[in-house]
Amino acid sequence: MIYNLEAYYINDSNLSEARIELEVARIVSRWAKGYSARLIAPKKGVHLTVQEDSLPGDLKKKETVIADIVRWIHNNSVTNNVFKLILHKDYPPPSKREVALFDHHDTSSDWVLNISEDQFGVLQDELVKTGLPADLFYDADKMITVPAKIFGFIPFGDYWLSPKQYEARQRNK
Repeated sequence: MIYNLEAYYINDSNLSEARIELEVARIVSRWAKGYSARLIAPKKGVHLTVQEDSLPGDLKKKETVIADIVRWIHNNSVTNNVFKLILHKDYPPPSKREVALFDHHDTSSDWVLNISEDQFGVLQDELVKTGLPADLFYDADKMITVPAKIFGFIPFGDYWLSPKQYEARQRNK
């Protein structure tokens, strides 16, 4: 199943985006066999901008490798949230069109997880253990389409809201 990041927690809460990225990558890495990472906005003087490799089989070692990769991204990027990190279900990936377990291909607004319902339950339990909300990600099918209007009444296409963004919007009406 495909799960999207709940944008509310990035845009409207005081949670650290870097911490969210680190914890979710660490948790999802348990199901991954490899990773691909790329700095999109490297700091001046940074020459190593791509890392890609298989992951060890041992869970603790796997989590450590991914935590180190996320820290490498954050320490070497001009901005923490613009980067590519893919956690591959199989490594090397069977094709360039692979649907990855963890796909942060540029910004958090496009970050998706492709994990099973059982894995999603484990993710939610582990998020709570780290002090993060269980609803940090949501089933992509629950995205809400809202009609856009210019001047409040002229129809102008649609836009999409996450469940929490929609709830906040309804509260503020």
